[in-house]
Amino acid sequence: MKKKLVLPISIALIALLVAIIARMAVVNFFIAVGAGIWVLAVTWKLIFGTNEEFEKSIGFSVTPDIVSLFSGQLSEDWGYSYMLSFWIFLGIGSGVGTYFLLNQLFITP
Repeated sequence: MKKKLVLPISIALIALLVAIIARMAVVNFFIAVGAGIWVLAVTWKLIFGTNEEFEKSIGFSVTPDIVSLFSGQLSEDWGYSYMLSFWIFLGIGSGVGTYFLLNQLFITP
């Protein structure tokens, strides 16, 4: 069932992205995306440290909490899931913040 949902969700996200780009300055958008990617690259080593920590974070994030509860790894699951969520929201937040800051500094039609 998950594979059937991926394509419609991907199409909806692409359509939303196209609509957003059409309504805003393309340069500001790409600068904001670049800033978000830069923040993710800089903070990756600080948050995860090693590839193993990153792989554990992804593994625990896709594992249901009930499975972690019965395997005795619930607190570890929550910790690694929090690390990954924090890292992702840090990148998204910096990109969105950069975009809005650029729109305030350089008024675009």
